[in-house]
Amino acid sequence: MQKLLVVTSNDEIKMMDYDNFESTREAVEGLSERLTTLPVAPFVCSTGEVDIWCNEEYTYLSTESCNKINVMGTLLYGDSVYGNIAVTVKLPFGETRGFEYEEIEEDGKMVEAVCESWCVEDWFLRMKTDMEEHLKKQSLTFEKMHEKYDKTSMQEFKKKDVNENIKKGGER
Repeated sequence: MQKLLVVTSNDEIKMMDYDNFESTREAVEGLSERLTTLPVAPFVCSTGEVDIWCNEEYTYLSTESCNKINVMGTLLYGDSVYGNIAVTVKLPFGETRGFEYEEIEEDGKMVEAVCESWCVEDWFLRMKTDMEEHLKKQSLTFEKMHEKYDKTSMQEFKKKDVNENIKKGGER
């Protein structure tokens, strides 16, 4: 079985089943587009690289997740990313796959074994903690990033700015 890692626009990190590109499409809530490829430590995945996917239609899609900035995606990519992102294992020739997932029986219960999916989830959780610490040093938080950059916040800001301009006798 394979899994794919999802970072939601609500800053949650979760794993979901990966079957094919349809899984990626479901994770990003629309047409998926490879955003970037990142090198990773060999313990995260055997190929040493992961692909990050986003919704290519986020600029004009009206789903709730596409109106919210993905703080982790933005910090990883270096430019604004809205909506959920999905992470898969990069393979040669533009191919991709999910992270290996394995369960073992321990004391009569099925538990997740240490495998790629466990490693990538742990790596992203640690990275999120590091990003939060880095933002705190700049007097920022994930919440402040959402307040400032979510589309609804930006639209309210622009609307307020336009209204103030009109009150002053300016044009729209």
